[in-house]
Amino acid sequence: REGLDLLGSLRVSERSPPVIVMTAWGSVDGAVEAMRRGARDYIQKPWDNARLLATLRAQLELAQALQKTRRLEGEVSRLRGGERPQLIARSRAMQPVLRLLERVAPSEANVLITGAHGTGKEVVARWLHAASPRAARPFLAVNSGGLADGVFESELFGHVRGAFTDAKTDRPGCFELADGGTLLLDEISEMPLGLQAKLLRVLQEREVERLGGRGSLALDVRVLATTNRNLRNEVAAGRFREDLYYRLNVFPLNLLPLRERRDDILPIA
Repeated sequence: REGLDLLGSLRVSERSPPVIVMTAWGSVDGAVEAMRRGARDYIQKPWDNARLLATLRAQLELAQALQKTRRLEGEVSRLRGGERPQLIARSRAMQPVLRLLERVAPSEANVLITGAHGTGKEVVARWLHAASPRAARPFLAVNSGGLADGVFESELFGHVRGAFTDAKTDRPGCFELADGGTLLLDEISEMPLGLQAKLLRVLQEREVERLGGRGSLALDVRVLATTNRNLRNEVAAGRFREDLYYRLNVFPLNLLPLRERRDDILPIA
């Protein structure tokens, strides 16, 4: 089949992978028709390898940039529109929790969200951000137990070029990326003790120092933390710093399991 006919059958849209047409019959009319049917670029035979590779790389980078832009635009549109994550809590037992959420959302207080797995801790964290004055700014979530010790410090605080073997460029950490917005530290009880001390300093000083860096950067970040463990017990057992616990627990919020809010089971289902 002719290439242009095949191009039409692909039903190319802005979310499709980029398509480049290659043909032995180069003409302005052919190029215009290819673009009209959704092609991103047009190459004539015999092709030049360097130009072909450059075209492919350019279109892949453009596709990635467009995808990222659409994702960011959607997030900004959702937040500016005041849309909040759906929070299903119709049972009587959850009404005090909803009232607490309404009170704490507009504040700058750090919030410690506790509850068993599946109680919606991250949904509540996103709701708090969307209902806060920071809603139009970034929201980042970090899994405190999902990264190795060395990687986690770089992810959280960033690093400078040469800080370690694979650090070939400067890289901002999650605190920098969330500047002006909200940073969620998910499953904070899994954070290693050594990193807990560094996190405490960031919360106290309101500034962060990149791994291998020599200077500090002032930050404006609201911190939310979640855990399914009893942090008081973790403190007593020596697995969690008491001073960090009190820094995070400015406003405690406990989410009930479904067995204690059975009226919500059917609406959730």
